[in-house]
Amino acid sequence: MMLLCILYKLTNHGRNHSSKNTAIKGSIVTNAFNLVDVMDGLATTIAINATISFLIAAILCNCTTVAILLSSFLGPLLAFLWYNCPPAQIYLGDAGA
Repeated sequence: MMLLCILYKLTNHGRNHSSKNTAIKGSIVTNAFNLVDVMDGLATTIAINATISFLIAAILCNCTTVAILLSSFLGPLLAFLWYNCPPAQIYLGDAGA
């Protein structure tokens, strides 16, 4: 969480972000994640890397609740990666991304 606070302070520059701006950025990230789902295992690998990064940050900040939630999110991602590696048997699709 400390890492998130530092990143927020570095990128905010004293400006107020509107909800419209947040919705646009959220849809851009969602669509970008949906585009990398085409390649077998890539979207899942990105999600696992992000989850592990946030898990390390949560452990360093002693945020046990966040760490437990992230570790419980990591398990299904690893199970999904097993079936999403080449040749992929399943994929996220529009609803999963």
